[in-house]
Amino acid sequence: MVPMTADDCVAMQALIDAIDSPLCLTRQRLCTPVALVDGTGPLQQTFVTVVFPIPQWHTGDVFQFNTLLFSNLTSVNEGRGMRALSTLNFFASHAPRISCTPSETVAFDATQHVRTELYRGHGLVAETIRGTFSDEHLRLDELYMSHGKLSNTFPSQIANRLQGTGAGRTTLDLDPELLARCPLFTSIAQQNIECATTKDGDLQGQHARVGSSVYYVHQVFGTDDTQADDSSIDM
Repeated sequence: MVPMTADDCVAMQALIDAIDSPLCLTRQRLCTPVALVDGTGPLQQTFVTVVFPIPQWHTGDVFQFNTLLFSNLTSVNEGRGMRALSTLNFFASHAPRISCTPSETVAFDATQHVRTELYRGHGLVAETIRGTFSDEHLRLDELYMSHGKLSNTFPSQIANRLQGTGAGRTTLDLDPELLARCPLFTSIAQQNIECATTKDGDLQGQHARVGSSVYYVHQVFGTDDTQADDSSIDM
């Protein structure tokens, strides 16, 4: 294991400082331990954090860091303290992800991400859709979208349930496991979550998402209840 030098820390810190938004990488200086105090009195605990850079000369896929840090146990030896040495070591076998890069907008064909199922009558009997039915339009009763950072955030199988309203329309009960992983987004106070589900449409029409005045679905055919059989909502 090749040791990292103070020059490596200085060089990497200079690269971070040159970024327009350096705090997107780290909020503390590289290679500089920071003490964090939690609690008071006998329950008080002190944690030490330190951010190590990966020098540019390191080109391998395995990273090892030796975190032997000296600290002073000030509460022992009648206040005289005692020098202590941590023995924590760890390694990571995954290459780091690139941060602070410009956002990238990816366009997609919505028809590749939408599954349509047809249920007939108040008994909600599933019908197999054959052909294109180019002269007909679907009536969209409810629309939810789940948004996750990673594909494995979602359950491997999702079993939503349909509930009839008694008027030929339906509502959707979302899979409990889906809601556990991707809860409904109901408040802008929900921050730092890996996955969220938004309700974007129902029998009353399109919904504006929480914290936004933008509609993500729009009615493109049909203007009132008399034309509801020939209406659709486009994503």
